[in-house]
Amino acid sequence: MCPIEKSPLNFYEITQHYLPNSSQLNLFNILYDSDNREYFLNIFRNYIINEDAQANLLYYLQHEIDNSDFPDTISQEYYTTPFLWWVIALFNDIKNPLEEFDEDDIQFLKILKPSYIYQLIQEIFIIGGK
Repeated sequence: MCPIEKSPLNFYEITQHYLPNSSQLNLFNILYDSDNREYFLNIFRNYIINEDAQANLLYYLQHEIDNSDFPDTISQEYYTTPFLWWVIALFNDIKNPLEEFDEDDIQFLKILKPSYIYQLIQEIFIIGGK
């Protein structure tokens, strides 16, 4: 038997927090790892950020973590759309965007500068053959 299965629960039932209706996190199935007893989304599959680019501070702004922060609300703040939440999760190596940020572990997030978003999207389409 596979230890990972779809969960019939929604985000609120798991975390006791509501996501905004516009949250793209609502689009993904919540999976449950019964071995580790945790819920997660597998949204990135094979996407990996180049380590040199990830370390280059010229590409990023810093965002101080707040209790009310989720990747989609941060995306709205910096990119004027909640739909680019995955960029924030990807560039900060966030494996599970359903979890609240642990302010003891993460105090700042790297935010890809808005001027690079178009280039990122364009390159993803090229890589994906679109």
